[in-house]
Amino acid sequence: DPIDTFSHYHSMKHFFVALIVFLLPSTVLAANTASTDIEVSSAQSWSITDASQVGLDLTGSHSICGWFKFESTPASGANMILVTKINTGTQRSYYMTARNQGGTLRFEIGFSSDGSTTAWNGVYNFTFSTATWYHLCYTYSTTGPTVAFYVNGSSQTLTSSTGTIPGSIFNSNVPFYVGRFADASSAEDYDGLVDDLVVYSAALTSGEVSTLFSSPCAPSQTNLVSLWKFD
Repeated sequence: DPIDTFSHYHSMKHFFVALIVFLLPSTVLAANTASTDIEVSSAQSWSITDASQVGLDLTGSHSICGWFKFESTPASGANMILVTKINTGTQRSYYMTARNQGGTLRFEIGFSSDGSTTAWNGVYNFTFSTATWYHLCYTYSTTGPTVAFYVNGSSQTLTSSTGTIPGSIFNSNVPFYVGRFADASSAEDYDGLVDDLVVYSAALTSGEVSTLFSSPCAPSQTNLVSLWKFD
């Protein structure tokens, strides 16, 4: 089975992630009883290099979901990077971030079709707080194409969007990051906890997202690309 190494910056932690095929433990922890704590003060993040994986080169339909607990919120005009596979140059694929837009907190997702520009960006205004777990999930389908965003298992209507949803996503060669993006300023790093992050190579249905929210410790293995339990 292909094995990926996910690296924790500024620490000696390393662990292995099995893509596609893995065995669930006979005893599983309840949701959020164990997680990883990403400290912005230490510029920490998790990442996996492009050369170490193929499943995260998401050019077609896919879904990214996980639990996030903020320890601080972004300053006005700033982002907190949740999950990305982009840089500030010509290697942009997809991203999910939290942002403070002039005092309005919101989540953003976006995609590039050419690697250089953001073809489409979607915004959902949501007043999230610290010390609270949120299950965040977006799905992208090449049928349409369409994008859906979920908070705590419920579909949300985007507040606004710019551009046109691309029919395919650029395959960038930068690492997949949790908590920052390649060559970014540490001022945009995520500050908080992450748990049960999953990536699927298909657009989950609303029912599947709801089930994942309700039972995060036993995700469906159908179209499952990657799972990071952070236990």
